[in-house]
Amino acid sequence: MLDLGTLGGDYSRAYGINNAGIVVGSSRTEANLAERACYWINGEIVELETLGGQHSIAFDINENAYIAGVSYTDNNANIHAALWSIYDSVDLSADQANTTSTAYAIDDLGRIVGNSYNVAGQEKATMWIWGAEPVFYSAGPSEFFAFANDINNSGQIVGNSATADQPLRRASLWHSDGSITHLGSLGGDESFAKAINEQGQIVGAAYLAGNTAAAAVLWADGQTYNLGGLADGISSVAYGINELTEVVGVTYFKQQRRRATLWKDGIAIDLNQYLPLQARQQGWHLAVAQANNDSGWIVGEAVNLHSGETHAYLMYPTRP
Repeated sequence: MLDLGTLGGDYSRAYGINNAGIVVGSSRTEANLAERACYWINGEIVELETLGGQHSIAFDINENAYIAGVSYTDNNANIHAALWSIYDSVDLSADQANTTSTAYAIDDLGRIVGNSYNVAGQEKATMWIWGAEPVFYSAGPSEFFAFANDINNSGQIVGNSATADQPLRRASLWHSDGSITHLGSLGGDESFAKAINEQGQIVGAAYLAGNTAAAAVLWADGQTYNLGGLADGISSVAYGINELTEVVGVTYFKQQRRRATLWKDGIAIDLNQYLPLQARQQGWHLAVAQANNDSGWIVGEAVNLHSGETHAYLMYPTRP
């Protein structure tokens, strides 16, 4: 495991990684005065410019090193979806000054997806293309809200949506023509789609019958697969999937404990078993696996049980 460090504060978290190994996320600055979007490359952390405000977060990076996320604007007046290159930042909602928006994912064609609120306060799944008007995706007739989490290079978008007659959150897939498919459940009332790969395989979570616990889910080939979680866990969520159908996420336990989890070949694996002895002795614990690339590198959130600090990490799961 590589501790990616911080910008001087006691917190950082990694949200995305591309196939070149560039990691994106956020970190608190010195004295924890601000949380700033950043990227890590070759072991170095680089702070990204905000849109003029104090705080920002980077959520995803594509293969061309463009980064999607969110930032406060001047005087912390609004929260807007942001696009960064290595050299510059762009306010994706500059023409909608009084709206709130967040960008969660970007594909290799530069299409960015997330959510925005219209003047009526309604949450809309949104796609931005730099220099063009945003495109809004509907949950269907009598829409209640829609929310986009990820996009692949075929233009398939996944997220959550609800309508007035179905007000609970349902995992949703928007096709390139704008039509929507509501994905299967595990017997409970709500489901959540978090990520999609180039094969159209989707991961997330769904509540089980009774709605007291949720389980990580893989939607593939028209089927809904319960991925389960680690032994003795009470719930699980999948956050990322690569082209090898390796899935990463988290298993929750009693007393709010979390363990970073890898699902591979149908088996849930505790990533903490791959921590080197020195890291364990220092108190590090892998709490969440947030994303993975096609080489099997995994990023997420590690907690130090001695100091209480949270740091972004990068790891490849091999025996210590």
